[in-house]
Amino acid sequence: TLWMAANASFYGLIFSLSQALSTVAKEVPDFDVGKGISRVSALQSISFLVFLPLVAANVPYAVIFPMAFAGATAALVASVGSTVLTSALPSPTHLVNCLALAKFFYNGVFMCLYPATGTAYPTAVRATGTA
Repeated sequence: TLWMAANASFYGLIFSLSQALSTVAKEVPDFDVGKGISRVSALQSISFLVFLPLVAANVPYAVIFPMAFAGATAALVASVGSTVLTSALPSPTHLVNCLALAKFFYNGVFMCLYPATGTAYPTAVRATGTA
């Protein structure tokens, strides 16, 4: 269930990013949607430098995963919440920052899910390559 939720959120962000930024950019004509997408992707990539050492240091997934999932949720709530509270679209910069943080933390979620998922199956099943 967590795997599907994380995938849906992460890929939803990827596939809707250009549309979301194009929508808010209508209010700010000099905003460059391509640069906004680049900023989101750059921060997402930096997450590897934060989360991989934690995984390599054997920090328990029970510590990393909730932190990463809470961070991603908070970032998404910040982007949607500002729209609901102000009844206006967020600024492009605000949206880029929120989505970049969300993708940053979702990368952390996946860095926990990939190794943890493999351990959910017994070795005999993993050895068949079908798990």
